[in-house]
Amino acid sequence: MIAQHQATWAQLQAELAALQQWLHQLEADNATNPDPPTCRVRMDSGFGSGPNLTWLIEMGYDVDTKAYSDKTTQTLRTRVTETTAWTRVGDNAEMQLWPQYQLHACPYPLTVGLERFKVGTAYEYATLVRFSEDGRTTSLGRVVAEYNGRQVIEAGNKELKSGVFMCST
Repeated sequence: MIAQHQATWAQLQAELAALQQWLHQLEADNATNPDPPTCRVRMDSGFGSGPNLTWLIEMGYDVDTKAYSDKTTQTLRTRVTETTAWTRVGDNAEMQLWPQYQLHACPYPLTVGLERFKVGTAYEYATLVRFSEDGRTTSLGRVVAEYNGRQVIEAGNKELKSGVFMCST
C-alpha cells in the first residue's frame, strides 16, 4: 500500500513539474510577444471540453463553441423559471445569457447562453459558450452573430470540398 501511494505521489510530482515547465514556457512566449493579434476560434462542440477551452484561452484565443456536454444545458435549464424573460435572438430562437459562468474543468470564467427554439410544438435547447479577452460577452446579439459566423465558415469549407472553389492550372 505504501509503495502504491509513493508511486502515485511520484506521478503527481512529475505532472506538477511538467505543468510548471509549461507555465514558464507560456510566460516566456508572452514576454517576447507583448501585443499579439486576437484570434477567434469558432468550433464545434466536440472540441469544447474544459481542458481544450483552457488550452485555447491560455494560448490567447477568443472562443465561440457549443457546450461539450448536454449536462451543461440541463444545469442551465434548472436556473430557468416560468417567469424567466427570454430575449429573442432569431426568427425561432430565444436566449438567456450568464456571464462569468464556471464550466467544469475550465478555470476561466466563460459566458454561456442557453438558447431555446421550437421544433413543432416542443422546445429544444442548446448552450453557446464564449470567451473573449476584451470582455465583449454581454450582448446576446453579438454572441449569436459571432457564433453563427462559424456556420459561414463551415459552408465555405463544404463548397471547397465540393469543387465550387476549384483553381484551374
